Amino acid sequence: LRAKNKVLSDTLAAVKESANRELKKKFDMVWFAKYRYRYPNHEACKRIDLEYKEEIEKLRSDDGDYYHGFNSGVLAAARMFQQEADILHINDIDVSPDLLAESAKHKQKIK
Repeated sequence: LRAKNKVLSDTLAAVKESANRELKKKFDMVWFAKYRYRYPNHEACKRIDLEYKEEIEKLRSDDGDYYHGFNSGVLAAARMFQQEADILHINDIDVSPDLLAESAKHKQKIK
């Protein structure tokens, strides 16, 4: 049972790490698409333009609206997976009513 718990914990940690990475990237892409004309000289615009050169070219293309929509959808999915995987702290709680309460609280949070 402990081995299964370790595998599940490692998997959840990997999901959360991947979600965090995608969340940061897609947040930058969505921010850039929304504010590039309003704040063209903003430090974040310059950083995002340099860091994600290929993706920014797609946003500037004729299909930019498609890519902005795609990035927005992936951002929403990454946020969802990040919240779903945010339960690893439950391993620190002994089996007790506290564990059941924490599980119920997490279930309510993700609804």
